[in-house]
Amino acid sequence: MKKGRVISIAGLFGVCFLSASSSKAQALNGYFPDLGSGADDPSMDAQQQQIASAYAPLGIHTGNFLTYLSAAEVGGYTTNADRLQGGHGSPFLNNQAQLETSNYSPLTSVDAGMSVDDIRYTSRTLQDRTNWTAYLRGHHDFGRNRAALSFTHENSTQMPTDLGALALDRPIPYSVNTLILSDTLSTHGRVSFIPLAQAVDYNFTDLGGDNPYLNQSYRNRVVVDEGVTTRYEFAKGSMALLMLRGTEIKYLENQQQGEPIRDSTGFSIAGGYDFGLTGPIRFRVMGGYQVRYFSSNSLRSIQEPLIQATLVWVPTRLTTVKINVNHGIDDSAFENIVGFTYTTAGISVRHVLARNIILNGSLEYQLAQYGETPSFLQNTVLQQVGSRQKNLNFNVGAQWLLDRHVSLDLEYMFSNQRTIDSSTYGINTISLSARFAL
Repeated sequence: MKKGRVISIAGLFGVCFLSASSSKAQALNGYFPDLGSGADDPSMDAQQQQIASAYAPLGIHTGNFLTYLSAAEVGGYTTNADRLQGGHGSPFLNNQAQLETSNYSPLTSVDAGMSVDDIRYTSRTLQDRTNWTAYLRGHHDFGRNRAALSFTHENSTQMPTDLGALALDRPIPYSVNTLILSDTLSTHGRVSFIPLAQAVDYNFTDLGGDNPYLNQSYRNRVVVDEGVTTRYEFAKGSMALLMLRGTEIKYLENQQQGEPIRDSTGFSIAGGYDFGLTGPIRFRVMGGYQVRYFSSNSLRSIQEPLIQATLVWVPTRLTTVKINVNHGIDDSAFENIVGFTYTTAGISVRHVLARNIILNGSLEYQLAQYGETPSFLQNTVLQQVGSRQKNLNFNVGAQWLLDRHVSLDLEYMFSNQRTIDSSTYGINTISLSARFAL
């Protein structure tokens, strides 16, 4: 990842782009910050960033502002552009661009940026799509307190292999607006508090036609999330965490005759431990319980353990290993109104083979489990038969940094996918990209 930067807010503020075959996780959970994190909580890979500093773009300095510009041209081939069982293969071209500017002072930090990702298939134009994201993020220090804010607008598309997604033969466009407010309140002792409030607005596009599933506006909703995290610092870089959080989901379109109200409220509590803000090992684990109650008495509540764990190991200044595990409840992209439970686990490795050659690889497992909706919803768009969805994603790649401005990337990805109500099928994708940066 360029500049060694990984931003925790929804994964939307990073400076690299996902390739054409990447698989997203569930719709709702992907837009929430890590448990116990504020609105401006980035994680920096400082060791390997120093090694690559000779090839990092310098950006454009204008007064107190620093601006980065980057673009990429990606070409490749995928054996399944539709992401469906029996889908069509196609060559593709993927154009990417990003603008990021920041202003830092002793008390205030402001970042803003925009990215565009356009993919075109030469023999499967039905799957052509353009995604873009714009964001504004900043914080200000008031003595021992830090108030932070972030706003993101994303225009994206949902594919059949996304967890909980409907198995349609075309991308489903949708937009998401996310506003996060947080305040890190530090005491004179070892205790600090992070109150956080977040609002996420989902808007899906009606595609028209006779198929009722193509009329997607019934999925439009607002999710409001509030909580507070208490941190107790045992020593520098070692702290205990306690998180309390409430969630409210309100659908913006009135239910059809005979359909239950889909609004819900939820509550979660989790405790954990965070170790290694500096050093070769970073370990973070949160565990607890969450519940969801529906406004309609015809829908039963969901109760499920909540787990979020991350291990980052830097055995040498040349290698970074990262392991992630997550489990919880999510709103359904497929619009089963009872939501679903998910489990994801992944490992990624980044190794600096030479000063300007970087190898990377990752393996990710995804499991979603869906309950069955009440019988009176049969033959409606809200009906869901109880099922499981399992995905396995594997990729390997290499990056050759020619200088501060140009790099070449080669990547191979294999996905063992399963949409809802389908058997397992494989997708192979290979791509070569040229990236340019200022």
